[in-house]
Amino acid sequence: MVRVSPPQRSASEMEMFPAGTERHVVPQAVHFMPREQPQAVVEALLKLVEQDS
Repeated sequence: MVRVSPPQRSASEMEMFPAGTERHVVPQAVHFMPREQPQAVVEALLKLVEQDS
């Protein structure tokens, strides 16, 4: 599951997610992370894929 929230709110929302959920803060990304910070998105997705394989 991928969810995008402002960093100020996402820290307090972590308790709502299942154990093992990771929080990633992507600096300087606002509405369209793949375009604004493509390398950060690719790295997070690769990490997710590697964990699931």
